[in-house]
Parts: sequence; structure tokens; C-alpha cells
Amino acid sequence: MRRIASRLGIDRAVAFTVAGRVLTLGGGLLAAAFVVRYLTRVEQGFHYTFLSLLTAQVFFELGFAYTTMQLAAHEKARLAWQPDGTMAGDATALRRLAALQVLTLRWSTVVAAVFVAGLAPAGLWFFGHADVPGVAWRAPWVWLVSATAVTLGTAPLLALLEGCGLVARVALVRSVATLASQSTLCVALALGAGLRAAPMAATAAAAVPLGWLLLSARPALLALAASHTTGSLSWRQEVWPLQWRLGLSWLSGFFIYYAFNPILFQVAGPVEAGRFGLALSVTGTISTVGLAWISTRVPTFSGLIAERRFAEVDRLFARSLRQALAFAGVLALGLVGGLVLVTVVHHPISARIVGPGAFLALVAAALANLVASSEAAYLRAYKQDPFLGISLLTAVLVTGGAVAAARWFGTTGVALAYLAVMSTVMLGGGHVIFLRKRAQWQVPRP
Repeated sequence: MRRIASRLGIDRAVAFTVAGRVLTLGGGLLAAAFVVRYLTRVEQGFHYTFLSLLTAQVFFELGFAYTTMQLAAHEKARLAWQPDGTMAGDATALRRLAALQVLTLRWSTVVAAVFVAGLAPAGLWFFGHADVPGVAWRAPWVWLVSATAVTLGTAPLLALLEGCGLVARVALVRSVATLASQSTLCVALALGAGLRAAPMAATAAAAVPLGWLLLSARPALLALAASHTTGSLSWRQEVWPLQWRLGLSWLSGFFIYYAFNPILFQVAGPVEAGRFGLALSVTGTISTVGLAWISTRVPTFSGLIAERRFAEVDRLFARSLRQALAFAGVLALGLVGGLVLVTVVHHPISARIVGPGAFLALVAAALANLVASSEAAYLRAYKQDPFLGISLLTAVLVTGGAVAAARWFGTTGVALAYLAVMSTVMLGGGHVIFLRKRAQWQVPRP
């Protein structure tokens, strides 16, 4: 089993991450069945549009968690964990890491508060334009935003510890949070919670990382805080140059992956938004699960690059990407086969999801996204983000195409327009950038 796992590139970090994302997939499929069973078509539209609008948290977080992980990984290359749960090594690296933790705590607190103050009223305004009699959505929406703010606040601290080498532990925490969220959602739907099921699930998901940070990770965080000295790290000179690029890429990601449901909600109504949202949540797991092989290796990529071991990092990335594509390909075939089956037997879920043509387009777009996102993650390990320009262009084309296609061709047109942009601009153009920047940044020092 160990030999097989090694050939598949499955270490503890990947195993925990894949477990969490497989739970997301399995739980998502189970949740889809529960949504179809216990929510009306209109409520389904509200449910999935709720989840899409929540991804607007990228407008507040601005890539800070990912930046934190990258910076922590570069400092961790000169440090080592001790048996007592503290880190030791280069004194400068330790002080800089402690300063990064203080900055992370301040940022997380402010962003969580601003998120609630900004997104809660924005959602009340957005859904108020399509208010449907008999659908109680206001209280669930505010509750959902508040619970998500807790998760948003803990994410940078998890990223800091992940960058410090605790990849497997953080992956396990996220997997447990996923299990708590999915199980709570299904139970709540079965008990008749309706739209309140989503905020209940979000509350369960937020409680897991918060509890782990307060109970298990607290000693390590306190020990690191004791090493903090003023002026060890400059946010303006060292964090912001990478963060603003990542932040814009993250903002682009909202329009590339999550703007479909709000657009369809306003243009075609909550029923069509619900059908597309269900399909997008299922097919999105293809890239989400596949990226486990890449995201868990990002701290390793950063450490190898900091030591200028370029040949080694290239081999690791190529192997990880092959493994990710193999797993994602099998998953994609399974999902397409599943949709064909429920369509042939006329299962009720087939009426709540997009047709086979649109679904197949979303599957292909997810595979293209997996490759492009993997190459972007690799290049960001150099503390740069050359994918910014192409991400912005993709966001504009995807959003514009979705608005036009939704009015004239419905969900199938939206899915085909999405695939066209992702396969040409994001995948094709992104690969050209990947090859050029990798060659440029790996030039030996004179």
C-alpha cells in the first residue's frame, strides 16, 4: 500500500487533503440529492446563489492567506520544528515569521468585521430585487455571512501554519471541517431547516478550525509570538507587492468561477440559477480534488526555490501534475457517466440540473482550470504572480459571455462560452506564460 501510495504521489498531506475534497465531492452529491428532495426549485436557486455570493469574500481577503503561506514557507526553509512544538534556527527568520503572525492576526480581525458589515447588506439588497413570497431568506443570509466571517478570519492563521510545514495537520483540520459542514447540511435539510441549513453548515465548518487553533495550535502560536520584535517585516515592502497581485487574481477568480449564479438569478430567474449552480458545484470538484496534489506541495515548491534547487522543483511539479490529471480524469468520467444514468432512468435530479451538453462543457472547463491553476500555483512559489493579466482578461470575457449567453441561449450557452474562454485564453495563454517565466526566473546567478 505504501508503494502504491508513493507512485500515486499520496503522502499524509495529500491523503488528508484528498480525503477532505472527496468528502466535498461525496457530500456535495449527497447534499444535491437532499436539496432536490427537501427544497423547492425556487429555494434551490436561492441556496446556490447564496453560496456563489459568499465567494465575494475574495474582495475582502485579497489573497492575504495565500501570501502568508508563501512568505512563511520561505522563512521556514531556515527553521526547524522542535520536540516541544516551537521552532528554532536562524534568528532573523524566526523574528520575521513572528512579525508575520502578528500581522496575520490584525488583518484577520479587521477583514472578518468588514466582511460582515459589507456583504450582509449587499446581499439583502441583491435578493430583495427578486423577493419571492413564502421564501424566508433574510435571516438565513445574515447568519450565513456571519458564520463565514469566522472561517475567513481563521484562514490566514491556517495558511501561516501550513507554510511552516504543518501541511498534513492543516489538511486534516480542513477535512474534518468539510465533514462537519456536509453532514450538518444534510441533517438540517432532512429535518426541514430549509434555507437555514446552509448557515448551520457554515457554523459547523467554522467551529472546527477555530477550535483547533485555540486548543491544539495555541502553544506554537504563543511561542512564536514571543519572538516578535518591531520592524522585523515590512507589510508595505514585502507583503503588499505580492498580495495586490494575488488579490486581483483572486478577484478575477470570483468572476471566472462564481458570477454565473448571480447573473442567471437576475436574468433567467432562481430556477435556472439553481440548475446551473447544482451542475457547477458538482463539476467544480474535479479541479478542487485534483489540486490537492499541487496545493499541498506549494510550501515545498517555495522552499526548494528559496534554495535554488530548480531541477528538483520542476520534477516534483511535473510528477504532481500528472498525478492530479490522472485522478481528475477518472473523476470526470465518473461524473459524466452518473449524469447519463440519471437522465436515462429519468431520476428527479435530472430535472434539477443542466442538460448533458452543458454538463460536459463544464467538465471540460474544470479540467482546463486544473492545469492552468496548477501552473499559476507553481509560478507563485517564486513570490510573483505573472498570471494577473490573463486572469483579468479571462474574468472580463467569462462575465461578458455569461451575460450575453444567458439572455439568448440559456444555461447551455453559458457553459459553452465558459469552456471557450477557459480552453483558449486561460489554458493556452497561461501555458505560454508558464514556459516563458519559468525559463526567465531559473537563470543561474552570475
